[in-house]
Amino acid sequence: MGGNSKQKKTHKISWENATKPKEAGGLGLRSMRQANAAFQTKLDWRLMKEKESLWSRVVRAKYCDRRCDINLFSSKHKASNIWQGISENAKLIRQRARAEVGNGKKTFFWFHSWACDKPLSILVTNPIPSNIKDATVEELWDEKSGWKWDLFDELLPEETIRKIASISVNTNESEDDCLVWDPSGNDTCSVKSLISFIREEENGIDGPI
Repeated sequence: MGGNSKQKKTHKISWENATKPKEAGGLGLRSMRQANAAFQTKLDWRLMKEKESLWSRVVRAKYCDRRCDINLFSSKHKASNIWQGISENAKLIRQRARAEVGNGKKTFFWFHSWACDKPLSILVTNPIPSNIKDATVEELWDEKSGWKWDLFDELLPEETIRKIASISVNTNESEDDCLVWDPSGNDTCSVKSLISFIREEENGIDGPI
């Protein structure tokens, strides 16, 4: 109960509700768990974007076989607590990051977000054949004739096919695929935005995607 004009009382609210976003009926306070997850996710992003920095090269050499792509994060036996935390929180990077296709060698056609704001595997209208399930974008592109439509055009909605048709692959070896932060459309991956996304996921709120 609240107070009145003569007597004031403290309003009690659970910590769970206090840390919910205001649009979900909470106070929008930042919890340490959410902040920790956001900082670890930011390390995921930096690990991929700062691939020439000393710390990134050392970590990737130890845990990732020197790879530098969105699927490099996996739990390792006897790995440090920091790496385990980084691996556990990498799912947000996979959900929110988008690949801009260059030569298509590092982008998985079905499982990375590149043509749409979500992986094509979520949009399929028919099962993906096993022979192209793990295909990269490059593998479904022909340098002379373009997309190999006969392999996938009946598996996706027409609107998605139109989006794919608007994209071309540059077969130049030096034109690497590039990872960008979505939905901002640039490389800005801030702790503030990550906490916002974590809250949306936890509270079932539709985010910007």
